[in-house]
Amino acid sequence: MQRSAVRTSDAYRRLIVRASAIALAALSACTATTGRPPAPIPTGNAPTIRRVLDVLESRDKALSQFRAQARLDYHSPEQSFRSTQVVVVRAPSSARIDVMNPFGVSYTVATDGKLVSAYDRRKSVFYEGHAQPDSFRHFIGIALGASELSAVLRGLPPNLGESRWLSIGPTEGGWLLKRRLATGGVLELVVQANSLVPLSVKISADRERRDVEIRYDDYRDVSGVFVAHSIDVSFKDGSHLELVYKSIQRDVVVADEAFHIEHPPGARFVNVDAPGGRGAF
Repeated sequence: MQRSAVRTSDAYRRLIVRASAIALAALSACTATTGRPPAPIPTGNAPTIRRVLDVLESRDKALSQFRAQARLDYHSPEQSFRSTQVVVVRAPSSARIDVMNPFGVSYTVATDGKLVSAYDRRKSVFYEGHAQPDSFRHFIGIALGASELSAVLRGLPPNLGESRWLSIGPTEGGWLLKRRLATGGVLELVVQANSLVPLSVKISADRERRDVEIRYDDYRDVSGVFVAHSIDVSFKDGSHLELVYKSIQRDVVVADEAFHIEHPPGARFVNVDAPGGRGAF
């Protein structure tokens, strides 16, 4: 009788374990397929395009310069890596990124809007060339121009200055604005329904730009201004970059010298504009 009771008890425990595993698997499957519910589509009258641009231009001024600590995750068909960075940005087209390691700065890229320069301390190589999308793609994996890069790093859509806005209408989560770029592409900007902060930007079919989609998320208050702390950039070629800000300081004063790197003595020089010249990507 005791052996039979033990065997029955063991069988019962195995049955409970098996049933629990099945239940957990079913729950995991439901969670994976459900995902985040779609954001509601706004109703009522849409704001005017001028109203949206006024809000974005106000944000542009409030975020004209800042310093931040960030984590970068980069994936492409060729490589993947994660790094900690210090990001300094000044409108309209200046930026500096210092890639950190446990011993200090390992890699720096900077632009003043005209030139882009970079220094790889690990290999003792100094790079310099004109600030153009291909140069930034080689250095930081983002094929954008200097002013576009400065805007995106500050949580703003690129190319705010152009005036070819075509329409505004409701879409999931907010309002969709469309416009034709001077170089032939189409820019689609989604702003949040009430605050009008940027949620996403998509540029496609442009003669001088790669197809790209940018998403802004995790807005937090920074000295009275809500700033995106998560910026996700995806290109059509499969490269993907996620920048997560850990901390942001607004209105920092940065000297002009921060946005240009001098050629360090002894470092090998690479002209990025020359045939075959390229950076780390």
